[in-house]
Amino acid sequence: MAKSSQIGLWAVLALTCFGFVVADAKVNQEECEMPALLNSMQPQPPLQVLLQKSSSSSKAGIAAEAIQVEHMAQKDLARDGYARMMKQLGMAEFLIGLVSNILMCAIFLGVFMYMRLKYPVVYSNNVLIGVAPRKPEETLFGWVAATLETSTDEAAQAVGLDSALAIEFQALCLRILVVICIPMLFIIAPLNCYFGSRSGADNLLARVTLDNVIDGHSWLLNLHGLAVLGICYAVRTLVFQAQGEFLERRFTWLKNLSGARATTVLVEGIPKAYRSDAKVLEFFSDIFGPEAIMQADVVKRTEALEGYLENYVAAKAGKKEAELQLETSKVRPTMRPTWFGASVDSIDYYSKELTKLDGLIPQERSRIKKEAAEVGGINTRSAFVEFRTPRDAAVSKYVNHSANKTEWVVSTPPDIHSIRWCDLRQKEDANCGSLFGKFIILCLFACFAPITVAISDAAEAIDAGILGPFEALWNAQAATIGLTIFLSMLPTVLLLIFRTFFTLRCERVAQQKLHVYYFWFLVSFVLLTPPIGLNIVELAAQVSASPWSLFYILASKFPGASCFFLNYLLLQWTVECMSAMRYTNLGKYRLFRVLYEKEEARQMAEPEDQDFYGLGARSACWTINLLLGIVFASLNPLVPAVALCYFCITRLVYGYLIVFAETKKPDLGGLFWVTQLKHVLLGTVIYCALMVGVFLKKDPTGMPSVLAFAGLLYMASAYIYFDEYFFWETLPFSEVAKCADGPQTSSESYAQPELMEPTASVK
Repeated sequence: MAKSSQIGLWAVLALTCFGFVVADAKVNQEECEMPALLNSMQPQPPLQVLLQKSSSSSKAGIAAEAIQVEHMAQKDLARDGYARMMKQLGMAEFLIGLVSNILMCAIFLGVFMYMRLKYPVVYSNNVLIGVAPRKPEETLFGWVAATLETSTDEAAQAVGLDSALAIEFQALCLRILVVICIPMLFIIAPLNCYFGSRSGADNLLARVTLDNVIDGHSWLLNLHGLAVLGICYAVRTLVFQAQGEFLERRFTWLKNLSGARATTVLVEGIPKAYRSDAKVLEFFSDIFGPEAIMQADVVKRTEALEGYLENYVAAKAGKKEAELQLETSKVRPTMRPTWFGASVDSIDYYSKELTKLDGLIPQERSRIKKEAAEVGGINTRSAFVEFRTPRDAAVSKYVNHSANKTEWVVSTPPDIHSIRWCDLRQKEDANCGSLFGKFIILCLFACFAPITVAISDAAEAIDAGILGPFEALWNAQAATIGLTIFLSMLPTVLLLIFRTFFTLRCERVAQQKLHVYYFWFLVSFVLLTPPIGLNIVELAAQVSASPWSLFYILASKFPGASCFFLNYLLLQWTVECMSAMRYTNLGKYRLFRVLYEKEEARQMAEPEDQDFYGLGARSACWTINLLLGIVFASLNPLVPAVALCYFCITRLVYGYLIVFAETKKPDLGGLFWVTQLKHVLLGTVIYCALMVGVFLKKDPTGMPSVLAFAGLLYMASAYIYFDEYFFWETLPFSEVAKCADGPQTSSESYAQPELMEPTASVK
């Protein structure tokens, strides 16, 4: 939708709210004139209303449920370290956290700006090699203008569509948070502060929250209900608009796939009777005609040959290092080939190894090619089929090649340089390993909650009084720092599980799986665990027994947690500014520069750590931080404001790093982007569920909960129909018809690299 429609929506909501205020003022004029009466108001809790409306046979069960939910909430609140620390955070701690994080951001960005000028090979290499769309000025702040002037399309051309969309997602987050912050900060927050009527709110940080609004305050709660609808409409509109713009870029990317990737398809699930190059070629030739097919390469099992090649590369590197040591120290280096073997001359040993492998490699390669001519054997269930034209390759993805959906599965191939050949040659029982990997992740999930709560308990157990003037700083940042550090280790563990047990096809798919799984860990242990506490399992059991209890549990837990997330988002400012320094890459470059030439040292220092700084982990972190701004928008209008500042930082930092500093990564053409948008829609559903519970608790007989529930249905339908509304994975057939008819030539091929001749290519 256009911006005018969003402005129009808020105008309609404002007029409607004005009507609510006027009508409510007339009906409740007497109550408004008697504050004492307001203070004595005791609205019935939601479960009491259910008791009144239910039959006598079910009242006992509902009453027991109410007591159980309340007891669970009180017990968790009493024992949960996070909840206790949230109650301690006040205006002083927030201001100290704000100032300290601003200072740290200034220091880290200052270091980055200085190092960018001193080490351009680390911080501006894409400019040096001519990949970047423009050259930043050689001044401290010259990078800012270059970052903001670079469009998404320019970034896509320079570093790929996935990387460009990562920057575009920052811009989308800014648009969403601006639309949320304007009414929440300038309308809702002042109304909460001056008309909330809650006694005991002794600081501004508490007075602007929804918790400051007295229970039963009808007109103000009705206004909050309309604000929930407005936020839902804004999020859905902006997300769907962004996805519509993405489709044009996606289709352009599909049509412009270069070289062999444009004319090649990945075929999986090949039946046993067709597992050879000749049989696969014959199968597709019968469908499309012999003139349409260039070649077919079935993936072979080449484990022994790969081992020889790895040993060859290691021996070559060892010999080079030994020769450098000889040149430096003038003494021939020695080594032990085995743990308990005798010392031998390093150069002689590696020379003999290279000579031996020079004979083994071509011998093994010849054996594989000979056996591959027969059906089965070393041939696997996967193959790459190259067509003569991109149109024929695109058409093959629309054809049902078999009545069995697991056979002859055709898809767009991964980037040639990122393929995990070991996964493509897995046997049919590979799914067992995937199931075992999921079981390990489930166990990791179950063990993670006690650890995260233990971090907060440890932070609270430390006597902050011994820190003197830093006591308030400790109270503000201790739990958030511990949680952030521990969660930063999780991507490494998840990627280890993926690479060991899952079939990934390419390294980029590992990042995509990390994106999905890490996001759900963050939802559980950043968004849910701090407010709700340790008993995730008990919570699941409670909700499964009574789904409606979820609303009341959320309502009793989340309102007091907003201050914790203010400090959590403040800490994320510092985390992202630390990323700008690229201190790991710089350290590795300085280390390798001692022994290697400048360009070789740079290549060895790249890329950045793909566990935590890869696109998968980054995408999950960006999404969860946006959802914090959405989920707590009504509870505390300051949270989306802090999130807005966070995305201002990330837009600058990653807008520069991705385009001007980091190496270009393999491209999946927008898969991370689509996953992020779906997660945003799902997170907004969580927001609506939370607000239904909060409104039921504050005004069980009024309209706010109805409005929030309407928003929940609206966002749930948007999430469910998102994939049906947008056809993005492959080109529409109308676009396929426009593809070029002529053949495309490429020097690259999807043949396994270890089977390529000659052997000298590895020397």
